[in-house]
Amino acid sequence: MTLGTDILATLPELRVQAESMMTGTCIITRSGERVFDETTGDYTSTSTPVYSGPCRVRFESAVATPVDAQSQVYIRQQPTLHLPVAGTDGIQVDDVATVGTLTLRIVGLHADTHATARRLPVELLNA
Repeated sequence: MTLGTDILATLPELRVQAESMMTGTCIITRSGERVFDETTGDYTSTSTPVYSGPCRVRFESAVATPVDAQSQVYIRQQPTLHLPVAGTDGIQVDDVATVGTLTLRIVGLHADTHATARRLPVELLNA
């Protein structure tokens, strides 16, 4: 046997173990086209659910880093949304995840041949 063969044989169990740590539940939606509401005179965006299921939110560091951007200081943290590998390959940048009271925007994708979880970089829209 080779290391690659061993990893491929063990990968399903490793994915089950990674999923066991996903004790949260999230709904991920994708914005659709804007529709004009003649009653209110405003445009509204429709959204379509693209995933609903287990997840885990992790902040890679407990330290909030102050960033000076054009003389405005704001705090940067780097949260990651962990999802099961199976059934989440259609997630796209700008999809929005709701996890409890958190709203997160997907800002990047994750692909790895031997991934045990899909780890997506996200931006915290609210707290």
